[in-house]
This record gives sequence, structure tokens and C-alpha cells, in this order.
Amino acid sequence: MEHKLQRREFLKLASLAVVGIAAAPPVLRRPLPALVQGTGARFGRVAIDYGFVRARPGQDGRIVGKVLRDDVVPIVREVVGKGLHPSNHIWFELPDGYIYSTAMQVVRNEPNESLRSLPADGLFGEVSVPFADARSEPNPSAVTPYRVYYSAVFQVYGVQQAPDGSYWLRVKDDADVKLWLPAHILRPLTQADIAPISPHADGKLIVVNLARQSMSAFEGANEVFRTLVSTGKHYVKDGQWVDAQSTPVITAPLWSKRITRHMQGGSATAGWDIPGV
Repeated sequence: MEHKLQRREFLKLASLAVVGIAAAPPVLRRPLPALVQGTGARFGRVAIDYGFVRARPGQDGRIVGKVLRDDVVPIVREVVGKGLHPSNHIWFELPDGYIYSTAMQVVRNEPNESLRSLPADGLFGEVSVPFADARSEPNPSAVTPYRVYYSAVFQVYGVQQAPDGSYWLRVKDDADVKLWLPAHILRPLTQADIAPISPHADGKLIVVNLARQSMSAFEGANEVFRTLVSTGKHYVKDGQWVDAQSTPVITAPLWSKRITRHMQGGSATAGWDIPGV
């Protein structure tokens, strides 16, 4: 069954899989390891509680290692193997084996020169490192309300230097949570980053295919973009299908656009609480 939406920022939907697997609360607060910076190298951040590295790209491959949530490992390349889901047979080759792609968020490690001042009306910034811990105060020893992840976007409206000399950015959170982020983790967005996509094209359409777990963007009859997505899931309890985390099939008209949002909602069994989406 297909679900159709009209939306300009269709590229952001490519991160739906990341949002889905980031929604679960982290089990461990693992620190960010030392990584190569700014070379364009791709890494994988483990986005599930744990995963197994196998000798070949398939569930029948011998287990040669284990990774935990927020481990960050180099990605050598993508390969086609035997997937757990019929819509996805992509595995990531790591230096020591293979891991199924749904377990990982693809990230880069590109820290920035710390901002020490801001425009009068602030700016929007995107997290450009695998992850970082937000703090309740501009101090690296302050309480951590959230961990923020690669590609999250925040509205920045304050900057302050901590006692240790580091700079911190105050970000606006529409859930009224006080958040300060290390200044070097945010890349300031430019006008080009938020400019309309193909503004003169007619007949823009988003098609989300729930059966195939794919999303396509059309300009008229031309498909201009396609990606895999993770829209939700069914699971079995006591021999019965449970739809608590599945995606309802509805027509969702566009009524608002925004650059960033703290997404909260759901229930105790299928809730989410993710800043910077």
C-alpha cells in the first residue's frame, strides 16, 4: 500500500530510519572515540543496544565481534548480502567483518571552529560529529539532559565561554528543555542549505511505499530521488501481531514547515523523545 505526501524537504525523510532507531533510550553513555577528522571518511554509529559483526554478510555468517550502542567504527564499503528484511540486503563492511546496515547510522566526524559570537537573530546549526552530550549549563561537567546525534539541527541563540575555556552554544528547544552544546560540534547552516528544492518544478509528490519500505520523490512523472526508509514495525506478542509501532495509513496534508523540531509523543510502549529532528 502506498501513502502519498507533498513536502519540499523530502531529503530529510531519508533519515527516517535513523529517527526510528534513535528513539529508544541509550543503555550506555559510551564516549566518542578518537577518530580521523575532516577527511570525508564515513563511520558507522551503532544505533541499537548491541549488534554482531559477522565473517560474511548474512545472518548465517560466523560471529567475529560485538558492538554496543554508540560505538563508532570505520565503514570500508557497502555490500549486498542476505538481509534480515526483504526490503534491505545492504551490509556494511568493517575492518573486522560485516554488520547489517539497519544497526548503524552513517556519520562523519567534521568538527568546526568554535563560534565565539552570533548574528543578532542567531542561526541554525547542524551536528557534524557522530554524537555529543548536551548539557544543562555551559560547562562540560554539567548534567546531560540528552545526547545529540549526527545531522540533528538546532536553532542557536546564545554563546558562552566555560571556566575551562571551551565555548558552548545555547540552543532553542521547543520542549522547553535547557540545552547547551559544545560550539565545535555545530556547522552553521547557510541560505543554500535551506533554499527550496527545484522551486520551478511542478507536480512535486512524495510516495512512501509501506510494503517496500521505500520513499520516492517525483517532479511530475519523473522520479528524482529514492531511498529506503523505516516507517515503523509490527511485532508478535503471545502469538498475535501488535501494531503499536506500525505506521497508520492516512492522508496527511501539509500544514506547516520548519527546520527543526523536538519530536515527542507516542505511548509507553511506542514513544519517542528526540531533539533536533
